Amino acid sequence: MKKVLIATWYLGNNYGTVLQAYSLKRFLEKEEFQVFMQYPHGKETHSYHDYVATFMNKLIFRLNTKKSLRKKSDNSHKEEIEQQREKFEEFFTDVYKGKHFSITTGEKTKKAKEQIDVFISGGDQIWNPYFLNRHMLFDYVDNDKKVISFGTSIGVKKIPLYYKKFYRVMLSKYHFIGVREESSRIELEKITQKKVSKVVDPTLLVGIEEWNEDIKKYSRINLDNLEHDYILCYFVGDRDYWDYVKAMQLETGYKVYILPITQSMQEYRKDYEYIIDTSPLDFLHLIKNAKIVCTDSYHATVFATRFMKEIYVLKRFSNKSKKSQNGRLYEYLKTIGRLDIIVNDENVFHRNINDKINNAEEYLESITNQSKELLLKELKEDYE
Repeated sequence: MKKVLIATWYLGNNYGTVLQAYSLKRFLEKEEFQVFMQYPHGKETHSYHDYVATFMNKLIFRLNTKKSLRKKSDNSHKEEIEQQREKFEEFFTDVYKGKHFSITTGEKTKKAKEQIDVFISGGDQIWNPYFLNRHMLFDYVDNDKKVISFGTSIGVKKIPLYYKKFYRVMLSKYHFIGVREESSRIELEKITQKKVSKVVDPTLLVGIEEWNEDIKKYSRINLDNLEHDYILCYFVGDRDYWDYVKAMQLETGYKVYILPITQSMQEYRKDYEYIIDTSPLDFLHLIKNAKIVCTDSYHATVFATRFMKEIYVLKRFSNKSKKSQNGRLYEYLKTIGRLDIIVNDENVFHRNINDKINNAEEYLESITNQSKELLLKELKEDYE
């Protein structure tokens, strides 16, 4: 049985991030691979040093750290936040117990290189230059090991000039590069001069019936405590969407529930009810049973469309921003033929009561099967 090591974000409290990692692991184990997760991210074990990239990496890390420290959760929900953290910890323990490969020292990275057959950079924006961690590119792995990526994203349209050499060197060892967005494919192909393939987000590797089975097995949230007809709002950005939410509530008459990323919340709205004590599978359960989903999240959009929900997608970023991540939403919605559910004017709520997504799986089946074939081909071929 081949041993596979996945490098991706899989901890924390972002539901989409957690579920994309879980999906890739779940799919590979179903295909009878022995799967491990790279944890934690080590220090001073780099096999390659680009001094300009290193300097910028440290500078950007400091700026992002300062920004995150300025965002503090409302202390009035301290108990619920701790309960949510415990729900995530329970999920991580159930899914990843005994499945970690630590790379904190040179000795431990040596052990990983000796025992792992294939190294996979997994999904999500783990190659985003504004949140870069070298170990997501397996900087400690030698060229004699098989290294691939699947569903990875750079998140932005362009990689800054000072990082291009670093990406070119790091990706030179990759036997196969599969990215989530067309924009990532074009940019990385230009930089590396290698073939880069577009593949699906890892959450699509798990069929909708399999997700339903997982919800029944793992979700513990009691929906009897909620209004039958409700709007579920899940926002990962920090823009002010509340006028639009209010207009939606007034027109529909539905109860609004907010599912927050608790650690990034600056304040809680007293006019809405928050659902905080939730696991990743509770997140899916809430989406599946919502009357309407309103979100700026890529993964919430993916799951809501697959569960055939009435959905309104808000823009997390300005399209003009260099750091805009809207492209991934546009590409996904274009794939299922539903670019129309993106809200372009947040000053007005226009509802299409019969406009549920009813055929996303049909659009996704072919490209998902192609991506599975590409991934399994790379995993089953021996590295020469």
